Amino acid sequence: MNNVNEIRRHIKAVTQTRQITNAMYLLSTSQMKRAISKMTFNRTYLRRIRATVKDILMHVDKSHVFLEDRGNKRQAFVVVAADKEMCGSYNNDILKAAIEKINQSEDPLIMTVGLCAQTGLEQAGYTVSKHWYGASQNPFVHHAREITESLVDLYLENEIDEVYIIFTRYYSQLSQIIRCMRLLPLKLEDFSKIELEFDKPRQIDFTPSFSEVFDTMVPEYMIGYIYAALNHASACENIARMNAMQSATRNADEMINKLNKDYNAARQLAITNEITEIASASLLSENAI
Repeated sequence: MNNVNEIRRHIKAVTQTRQITNAMYLLSTSQMKRAISKMTFNRTYLRRIRATVKDILMHVDKSHVFLEDRGNKRQAFVVVAADKEMCGSYNNDILKAAIEKINQSEDPLIMTVGLCAQTGLEQAGYTVSKHWYGASQNPFVHHAREITESLVDLYLENEIDEVYIIFTRYYSQLSQIIRCMRLLPLKLEDFSKIELEFDKPRQIDFTPSFSEVFDTMVPEYMIGYIYAALNHASACENIARMNAMQSATRNADEMINKLNKDYNAARQLAITNEITEIASASLLSENAI
């Protein structure tokens, strides 16, 4: 009976674990759909502003601080990972790609979005200068604005010369690819895949001036891109967690089925032993009489 009770307790524990993994699967599914809907809303804006920036870069030959190619290149990296674990190899993959890119820089400045990105890089021996929590789990525009303001201030103060963001880009539920995109300085080659709305030679007039327009446009472009990157990362994180929790729930179902078979066999054996003991005791009593 001890074995039967032990199996019963094991079944109860696995059943409770299954309830947790199934609930996390359903929650991740909901959060993934929400992140994809945000991506859809932001896609049109980002496409328009990137096309506008490309149009300016193609038709205007003027200098600006956001366009200059500085000789002393100190690179800043914004690494976007998750705040929580239990999402398969998602965090390890993004950290591996980030470390590979960071190691190519002589004096990198590292910023992280997500607790796992910060702890993973610090455990690997890197110094994280600034971090943001919550932005990868539930991105909002104000998260992107805070990150952009920090990056632009450092860039204008000549603390950094290039800015990159490393995140996982969502293509479909079966395809997610880690990307490392340059945000500053702006270069025409970074917009090679962007289609222009009006691809005709012309002169562009700026009001009040080219410099003032770019001072406003470039940070807004960065906010839009970083917000899109956060939503892509959120969708990919929840897909990874959804797959991990679905696999865990499936394994729990298989374990419960096996434990039920073991429980039935043990219970049947216990009943058989009881019948055997009763029959043996009855036979001994008859012989004693």
